[in-house]
Amino acid sequence: MARYDRQEPLSIVRDQSVAIIGCGGIGSWAAYYLTLAGVKELHLFDGDNVSEHNLNRLPLPIGAVGKPKSSALASFLGQFNREVRFRPHAEFEVVGQEFEDGIGSLHLRTLHSTDYCLVCTDTWKSRKMVWDACQQAGIKYLEVGAEGNDASLSPSPPEWVMPNEAEPGYQHVPVFVGPCAAIAAMAVYYVLHQQVPTKTFRIGWKDNNL
Repeated sequence: MARYDRQEPLSIVRDQSVAIIGCGGIGSWAAYYLTLAGVKELHLFDGDNVSEHNLNRLPLPIGAVGKPKSSALASFLGQFNREVRFRPHAEFEVVGQEFEDGIGSLHLRTLHSTDYCLVCTDTWKSRKMVWDACQQAGIKYLEVGAEGNDASLSPSPPEWVMPNEAEPGYQHVPVFVGPCAAIAAMAVYYVLHQQVPTKTFRIGWKDNNL
């Protein structure tokens, strides 16, 4: 198609199904970029609704406030590319209905049908859960995060957990659209080439230095 002529020489893999776990400030931008690139299918997982305070970093209209993030994002992105199949889901879970082939939940069954999993959640526990599922299924895994003026992407969860992240009232540090969109773009490069980095990358924007 003429739409993709200028990216064809770049060996971009459009014929793939990608799972995005977490449709917040990073996952939403990653989904947007993958939509523009024309991937075949996007599975969007998130159990939260869009809040007004999300709008400083999500590419969603004001009218999306109060709606489930995954379905609001799927509806919005459908305006940019009608060839992509969008599959919105609730929060990713590994327990549920037991299938004859031993796959333990409908979400796990969906994950087994994908080629790449991009994890954009904000807790170690959730990332580790998806990492274990991807290892079991043999699916490429990449996790992405942003805090303040910094961002990172990694081929696996860290060995440690953020202090107090499981405690009631735990607050993550502030973040804005810049690092979210920038690190999402880096992650999308790996997804579109079906590659996984061999090490963790950390990027910081502070005092005009990269």
